[in-house]
Amino acid sequence: MYTYQRPEDIKIYRYLTLDAVNAALAKLKAEKGIVLEAQATVGTAGNFVTENNGVYDIDYQLVVSKLPEDLSAAELLETVKEVLPREMASKFEAGRSCDRALTFLHRAKKSGKVNFKVDLTVVKKADGEESRLVEKDGQGAWSESFNYRFLTIEEETIKDWDQWEDVREEYLKLKNDHPDDLSIDLYRQAVENIYG
Repeated sequence: MYTYQRPEDIKIYRYLTLDAVNAALAKLKAEKGIVLEAQATVGTAGNFVTENNGVYDIDYQLVVSKLPEDLSAAELLETVKEVLPREMASKFEAGRSCDRALTFLHRAKKSGKVNFKVDLTVVKKADGEESRLVEKDGQGAWSESFNYRFLTIEEETIKDWDQWEDVREEYLKLKNDHPDDLSIDLYRQAVENIYG
């Protein structure tokens, strides 16, 4: 069962993850001219850090900064799925297969037990809209756009209503009801549910 933990409890995990991810992204840029920037999302920044059976849940978006002009979504997905696991293999192993994210597991050296997992999603943002790189029918494609500017308005309104704790409770409920869904999607649903 997922429970909330203190953000400081994952400080070392965040550093370790960012070191590995940024090194992989540097390789992606050098080899393929693909520039992505890692940004923390819910569960990694703020007070939504969760763990389940001793495994912390950490999430980052890899935001597109620059792509080769002729690179298709299918080619981007194929390249990301090839380069990131290869470059992160010294510290992480591949996790579950998901059509919306790459998942990596980190094991403690002494016990060999998984102590945290990382979900990485690739997104492009423009004019308050965001699209996620997903796999459809075995091919990479951009999802329908999501208006993250409106999400910010909903968040600010909920805080004005003094109902932020309701969002936290709703998020944790959704996380336990749908443990295989991505944290960012569950968070957005929690905000929507409370905003109503």
